[in-house]
Amino acid sequence: MKPEIISIAEKYLGIPFHYHKCDLHHQQLDPKLGFDCSGFVRLVLQEAGYHLPSGIIHARELFDFWGTHISPEQAQLGDLIFFTQRGTTPNHVAFVTGKDTVIHCSSRIPGVGYSTLDFLFETIFPPSIDPNMLAKYPKKYFSNPLGYKRY
Repeated sequence: MKPEIISIAEKYLGIPFHYHKCDLHHQQLDPKLGFDCSGFVRLVLQEAGYHLPSGIIHARELFDFWGTHISPEQAQLGDLIFFTQRGTTPNHVAFVTGKDTVIHCSSRIPGVGYSTLDFLFETIFPPSIDPNMLAKYPKKYFSNPLGYKRY
């Protein structure tokens, strides 16, 4: 079923990024509105036949409440990978497509597309969180990616 997830995700390549569109606040998930990362993941999973509880809206809820945590070594095609910008909360989610690649929706691409982990680390999510920011942003997480989950 995991290769099917990527096939479904690829149908949306090029759809623009739009923060907080296509999430639970919009009962009908409509890709014409654009996506944010969690709206994209939610729609793909829904089309693949997975049911997410109604409280699962953002990357942080997917990370905290849905699926099973797995190690990076266990990650396979279609598993979820999570990132943080400041170390305070998971704020980005993507599908694993290879050892160092993901398909996701981001304002940096912009929209739905493929990225390497190196690109994500260089442009958005540093591999380690700056300890000097600790006073400003109390940390819960100290490195990227935060983790992987299987559903």
